[in-house]
Amino acid sequence: MNQHATSQSGFEDTNPEEVEGSEPKYPESLHTLQEVRKALKYSYKDGDGPMEVADVKILDPERAFANLEAALKLTKKHFPISDIYFKQFPGNIVGESTTQGAVIDPIMLMHPAHRLAHVLAHELSHAKTKVLSEAVAENYAEVLGFTGEEDGLKVTEKYNEACTNYSEFLTRISHGGDTDFMSKKIYNLYYRGQYESIFNLYDRFYISTRKEENEQLAAFMFFQKVFPELDLSEYSQRFHHKVANMEK
Repeated sequence: MNQHATSQSGFEDTNPEEVEGSEPKYPESLHTLQEVRKALKYSYKDGDGPMEVADVKILDPERAFANLEAALKLTKKHFPISDIYFKQFPGNIVGESTTQGAVIDPIMLMHPAHRLAHVLAHELSHAKTKVLSEAVAENYAEVLGFTGEEDGLKVTEKYNEACTNYSEFLTRISHGGDTDFMSKKIYNLYYRGQYESIFNLYDRFYISTRKEENEQLAAFMFFQKVFPELDLSEYSQRFHHKVANMEK
């Protein structure tokens, strides 16, 4: 079983406190965390006033530095912060995961620290694209404590639906037990590329417990909906005749 998709955050920017930008340039070059921390620190200590980070104008470097440091204090308890980079994105996109690490739009530096920490944790949960599923990454970040309605992060409808479906998936395989424990288990299996084990867990604890064939088929199709990035062709043969009859 393999993956066949790419990962980009479903988070959208929502009313930063103080950010002003000119015509977007969207540079391809990445700014390292070390570069950004150093630039922000020296800018406010020298009293230079507004500055730019990856072509995003930061009006209050001192506040941006404080937000970043507070967010990093929370994030580094669970993730390697050396994998954080900054780049301006088009539209309302605020971050993505790449093979280099978590790439964040500098506009997030002027958001509250807990909101910035949430975005950092989400992108770092993708583990340099090893975990392509947005829902798996987000749920894992939430289990670690990077969540809360106060974050005020807007998400796309598709993203929200994916997270809802994944929560239902965890409920199904937890049998009323600890979904947080199961979230961490599924995340670690996904991270290691053990996708077959994820399916086998679902098969054992849910699909095989359905008595009717149509219920088993519906359960399998739900798994496909939860993990559209996974190639399930080797398992779909088991349900091939059921799918064919259903499509007639």
